[in-house]
Amino acid sequence: MAAERLTGILLVGGASRRFGSPKALATIGGETLAERAWRTLDRVCSERLAVGKAGSTPMELPFEVLDDDSEVQAPLAGLVAGLRAATNDRCIVLPVDTPLVRPEHLRALAAAGGDAAVPQTGPLPGMYARAALPVLEQRLRTGRLALRDALPELDARVVALDRFLLANVNTPDDLVAVVRRERALRAAKRTAREHGVEVDAPRILQDWNDTIVHLAPAPVVARVRTSWLDDEPEQTFARELAVVAHAAARSAPVVQSTVHPPAGPHRRDDLVLTFWEFVEELSGEVTPQEAGRALRALHDAISDYPQPLPPLWARLDRAQHVADDATALPALAGDDRRFLSETLRELRSRFEAFALDERPLHGGPHLANLLRTPAGPRWIDLDTVCRGPLEWDVAHLPERAAAEFPEARRDALPVARLLISADVAVWCWRTYGRAPEVDEAAHFHLGRLRARDGDELRIVPFRPVHVSGFRRLVADTLREFGFEPDPEIDPDLADPAEVYDAIWVALHGDEVVGSVALRRLGPREVELKRMYLRSSLRGRGVGRRLLDTALAWAREQEIDTIKLDTTERMEAARHLYEARGFVRVPGDAPRQGQPRLLYELRL
Repeated sequence: MAAERLTGILLVGGASRRFGSPKALATIGGETLAERAWRTLDRVCSERLAVGKAGSTPMELPFEVLDDDSEVQAPLAGLVAGLRAATNDRCIVLPVDTPLVRPEHLRALAAAGGDAAVPQTGPLPGMYARAALPVLEQRLRTGRLALRDALPELDARVVALDRFLLANVNTPDDLVAVVRRERALRAAKRTAREHGVEVDAPRILQDWNDTIVHLAPAPVVARVRTSWLDDEPEQTFARELAVVAHAAARSAPVVQSTVHPPAGPHRRDDLVLTFWEFVEELSGEVTPQEAGRALRALHDAISDYPQPLPPLWARLDRAQHVADDATALPALAGDDRRFLSETLRELRSRFEAFALDERPLHGGPHLANLLRTPAGPRWIDLDTVCRGPLEWDVAHLPERAAAEFPEARRDALPVARLLISADVAVWCWRTYGRAPEVDEAAHFHLGRLRARDGDELRIVPFRPVHVSGFRRLVADTLREFGFEPDPEIDPDLADPAEVYDAIWVALHGDEVVGSVALRRLGPREVELKRMYLRSSLRGRGVGRRLLDTALAWAREQEIDTIKLDTTERMEAARHLYEARGFVRVPGDAPRQGQPRLLYELRL
């Protein structure tokens, strides 16, 4: 039923250059994003308005569009036009490209009060009252277009919502992720409801390999297999449930499956899922000693598991097959794939040479699979359960945890750790682009393998000895992208330390091969500059390490805003910035006749 005295304002967007076609006409679940958003607003609002630009709005939309009567390409223009036309004091503002936002999210924003109510991720979607118009109109007139920056001038409330369901569809890959989450949510909800479980406010807890859904308010979590890493998901999940039941019966520290609804495995819409008890996760980290003791307890509980378990070596066979396939890792450069394939084969041979005893294992007991709960640490994700050497499991934990396993071969653990990195790297590169966490792990583990061969790059604070190398890097990179070094606009080449508040360089040996710098713009505002890297080292995670170094410094200094400009041609850099939360903002900063793209990150 529509709420009383609420106006829904749909921001329909324009040409959607990053998406490649108008986003409003992209489809999900048999309807366009525009139709979906319009329907969502109808369930919440008594009045609906669609706002856009007459010259760039798709003609196929099933409703009339109010022209925002502005040349400005910014959501602020549509918001002001919608508030002016609204007949209600409170308005729900929904961008067309957030298709997983649910009516209950919008109702929560509407109930928060104030001049504005926004989620923790940013200013849209949001509730904006007509009382906010004077502030918003003044910012529009003066060209201060960042809607986020207007919030401190308003009585703005923050409402915590599921960040996965707030995701924007900016690229075709984003749409793939949204469709995946939508299918997982639908399968989990329908299956749970068939067994009498009420699901009013589901939220996604994780979407890395599987999609994990808390079916709130019920204390039930659905694990939905939305990856294709496993050719036999029903068999894998059935084995996981059986092992967990065996371990729980022996008081092992595991999160248990549910009795009501039946744990499964269930198949729905070509997806396989299981149900688990929801447990409260406490803040803070499990200590290495706690992790070691928890793994010992799990091993003791499953040591007499009566059914056959897949051998670890079969899993490594699959990884080797993928690494050997020249077409299986399209996101990985050819040289890196060959390196990964050769390294995996060599490390497996070295590990097998220890001729270690085998036993039932968790298979992937890293700390992300160990929850800190009021009842103590609890293991999850035993779909990796296998039979193999003890040292494989122990090597997943911090080195100090190995003290809990005096029987483990100490000389085998370093080899096992590298072999784990090779295995993880293969599967992360196989699913590269699925989630930022997957991409980060892909680069981290590949870099870890290269580091052991002396190919490690160091990131260090800039010192005078680095001046000449920094100048060469800057000049060469500028020329690579069509610019020329110019003393008038590149004063930092004379004395970088004088220009920047902080600057770092990446060193390969003594050679400067990368850089990143921060220039102070105000008390709590900096500009990211000279994010450069030699072309031969791109795609190996070094750029991420440089950027993360700068972001860590900014957070330590309590910086609020980081700005940067880049070019359309620096596509990899733009993807990296966007993965770290930078967003495009209006404006331009041309250099030598070429336009620049502006980005901002609010910390």
